[in-house]
Amino acid sequence: MMLPNRSPRFFHEDLKLPKLPKLQLSMRIGPTTRLSPPRNLSQNFEMSTKTILSPSFKPQDLIPSPSLGFLDLLAQKYSKHPKNECSDQPNKTPKTKPIIFSWTIKRTYGNTPASRVGGTLTVIGNDIYLFGGQSGDRLNELKCLKYDSLHWDTITTPKDLEVPEPRDGHITLPYKNYLVVYGGAGAFNTILHARTCSPLLHILDTQSLHWKTHKPIGRLPDPRRNHSAAIIGCTVIIYGGIGNDNNTLADFHGVNLDTMQWFTPKFSKDTVKPGPRHSFSMCSVYHQAMFKVNNCEIFNLPVIYDEDFTRKNCGIYIFGGMNGERRVLNDMFLLQTVKKNSKSDKNMLKIIRVEGSGKFPIARHGHSMGLCGKYVVIVGGRNDELYAGCRQSHVDEIGAFNITTSHWETVDLVGLLPISCWGVACATIGSKLLCFGGMNLSSFATNELWSLETNQDSIEGFELKKKDNPIRILIRRNTKYNL
Repeated sequence: MMLPNRSPRFFHEDLKLPKLPKLQLSMRIGPTTRLSPPRNLSQNFEMSTKTILSPSFKPQDLIPSPSLGFLDLLAQKYSKHPKNECSDQPNKTPKTKPIIFSWTIKRTYGNTPASRVGGTLTVIGNDIYLFGGQSGDRLNELKCLKYDSLHWDTITTPKDLEVPEPRDGHITLPYKNYLVVYGGAGAFNTILHARTCSPLLHILDTQSLHWKTHKPIGRLPDPRRNHSAAIIGCTVIIYGGIGNDNNTLADFHGVNLDTMQWFTPKFSKDTVKPGPRHSFSMCSVYHQAMFKVNNCEIFNLPVIYDEDFTRKNCGIYIFGGMNGERRVLNDMFLLQTVKKNSKSDKNMLKIIRVEGSGKFPIARHGHSMGLCGKYVVIVGGRNDELYAGCRQSHVDEIGAFNITTSHWETVDLVGLLPISCWGVACATIGSKLLCFGGMNLSSFATNELWSLETNQDSIEGFELKKKDNPIRILIRRNTKYNL
């Protein structure tokens, strides 16, 4: 029996489509690829019946070419479709260009100091002073580096009772031609079975090279170590640390160096207190011309602003540290003076939480921070949560907060990179951050002086110089760890 002629029909069951290749887990997907795939490839890869039955359709069109990747095949196949949203995805994805910082070694001469952890670098004019720290034993030696000649000298002072005891975890600040030293862990107390801290101020006259011990009037703060401080005019603001009873402190104190008087700052009602913490960093951000004005204090600051330094972004920045529950932090706060609208606002401060854009740096403690141009730069630090995955606790990521845009920048590092460590002594000269010492779980850092250049104009063209056969040139993106 003859069957009637019928037009051939295709069914979905008769058509054998090739299986889609599985995406490799190591495949990088994002703005750097030539095509960003859909969020769910299996849901977006759909074909209508009209497309299958169209005369131009060929099943082999879907077979991946061995020379093309799967994403390239999709781009080639569907780039002509005007309704395809994925074809324009690379143009719609915002791309943030990373900034470049350059590491170099400053070749120094003279009586080079030994490497250490917990020391301080302080800049007065063209001189850089290194004081204290720990290198096997705690130190109280004072070294001076002439920055123009990069020559180290040992500062010898008369042997009297006013020379500070060996210590680490202290702070050293510049005031006119003086070095101001406060706090830190000193000699071991056999009764308390702990290293005690001194509540006294030690001030060195860098011209006469004489130490003076001062006990300012007013209520003395609790002695502490691993605290931080910042100086504005003649006012020193001290915050946090660890007391002699090993408790983490959360109090703020100020001392006026002109009147030698302690005071307790008053804060506005909308202040957000950072809470107890130690081993954090503080950095004063003001126009450079303000630091040349004498006899000003935190409640009577000259109004010197420009397009980079404004009332909104100037103040004392506080970052990171470890709280009383031994939790490592990566939050940032800004301490500012309250604009005086009434008599009740006199001599009042406020603290706000900085909610910047971009990716916040890795939480850390024992790091250092300095202002380089328009960037608040954070180097070093320790986070023991990294040890489980990386077998190390030091943080090699550099944080850079742009004060003009309130944005955490992505940093590319070029040059000969130092080892990553904590307890680094840092000082700022212009757009450079000078670093000395530090340690990690393996060893102490070398006694070389490292310089981190942050000026983008000075680093421009570094990519071309990589071919000049230097000692070692590396580029590393600081997105290695995600906590």
